[in-house]
Amino acid sequence: MPVRHSSSLPTKLRALALVDQGSHSLRDASSELKIPKSTLHDNLPAYRLDVARYLEWNGQADYTLVKNILIQSFDGKTSSRACATTLSKIMNFDISHQKVLKVLDLAGVTAEKINNSTLCLSGISVAAFDEVFQRQRPILGFVDPISAAIVIKDSDDRSGTAWSIFLESLKVLGLAPKSTVTDGGSGLLSGIRQVFSESTQLRDLFHVLNKLSKAKRIIEGKCYALISAEARLLGTGDASALIALSAKMNEAIAIFDLLEISLQKFNKDCYMEHDGPCYVSSLELGAIAHECTKLLEQFRQKIGDHKAIKEAMTYLKSGATAITAYKEMIEKAVRKFFGPINDQMVLGFICPIIECLDQYQSAHDSRKNQRFWGEKIAKLRASLRIYDWIDQGEVDAAINAVSTLMVQIKKSNSLIETVNSVIRCHLNTYKSIPRWFCSIFTHFWNHRRFARGKRAGKSPAELISGRRDHADWVDLILERFPFDRLNKEMTLENLVEVEDTAA
Repeated sequence: MPVRHSSSLPTKLRALALVDQGSHSLRDASSELKIPKSTLHDNLPAYRLDVARYLEWNGQADYTLVKNILIQSFDGKTSSRACATTLSKIMNFDISHQKVLKVLDLAGVTAEKINNSTLCLSGISVAAFDEVFQRQRPILGFVDPISAAIVIKDSDDRSGTAWSIFLESLKVLGLAPKSTVTDGGSGLLSGIRQVFSESTQLRDLFHVLNKLSKAKRIIEGKCYALISAEARLLGTGDASALIALSAKMNEAIAIFDLLEISLQKFNKDCYMEHDGPCYVSSLELGAIAHECTKLLEQFRQKIGDHKAIKEAMTYLKSGATAITAYKEMIEKAVRKFFGPINDQMVLGFICPIIECLDQYQSAHDSRKNQRFWGEKIAKLRASLRIYDWIDQGEVDAAINAVSTLMVQIKKSNSLIETVNSVIRCHLNTYKSIPRWFCSIFTHFWNHRRFARGKRAGKSPAELISGRRDHADWVDLILERFPFDRLNKEMTLENLVEVEDTAA
């Protein structure tokens, strides 16, 4: 049985060119190609078959090659080198890494043109921003919390200037948000002040609660450290030191217990996560935030300081007002219908329904939960009809207005954290950020249909435009892909020239 010799497609082409054209004998060809004569002789029929396959396939199915590369690179989260290896095994002839990179480069240019010509952000009222890093190099990101449409772009840094340039490019696409949700980064805030100065800046609830949870863990650790110190001091017989340490320990534990209760209530009230209808007003939420700040300050002054505690206080101080903004919007919407005179009474009647509306809207993944909260809302609406002095038309109109408003209000930019986690899955296959990545990923995310959740069966582009006639993300790129340019730069003659140059 002849020995199968593994060679690249250019090597096979050169071997056939040397032998079949009669310019070289079999011995001379084997010497020039550095392949044993017997091996070359035995493999010439296989070389002819591989080249014939390539000529037939390359002439008819470049469309399939490009489609496979795009799907493997993004739907499959495969690196370009692994993609070349996989396709070579599938197609039964060599697909070079350079060809895969060339396809992705051309697809990146195509995707950028599609993004600039079709992406319209003019109807977006709330914009969330964040950064993701690849080896200290940032990718700046924007997401619309309603449709989940995104735009990402790699940058040299995350300064105010870099963010301003990125935000200006979004402004060209029509973005003019009424409010922005951020994690409080200084460069990002500087860019927003320059480009979207009229928008209301909201602090991301996720980061505020995360900083508070971290501070709570640090305080808990300090309490345990004091308990351990007391246990060690018991055997020394130093009564005065033991009394002082015990008093400090008890005070630390008391502050920690109060802080834990306040943080738990603050967390539930922010997300409206209660066992039953129980609306907490913006004033009450602000009072809880103030209590958390006061307890953190007490611990710093009396027990001990830590960087995490300072960060928590900073985030809480700057973010507490913004966090309560969504409740204030709800309350203002109710007051528009009933006025300030019957304010508390009306909120007392309607706010339990608002609580259930929040639960209903967040239960999109479970029909059982949606049915449960839908029935609750229906019963609460019906319970108001026993009061003759209540204008049922006004009540229904107010509830419908609040329901519409609550869909638009975003308490955090947790969606962009999800986008960041998806980006990370792709970037884990690369050491740096490929130049084509951001443009293709922006196009990929905006035109792929979600498989589940409240956006199931729709893509962000369809949600923005309100139309269902958008093609799949791969097909959109293939419609405009420059196949003539790919064929011109990756012809068999060019492959042979590349091989000759390398030799």
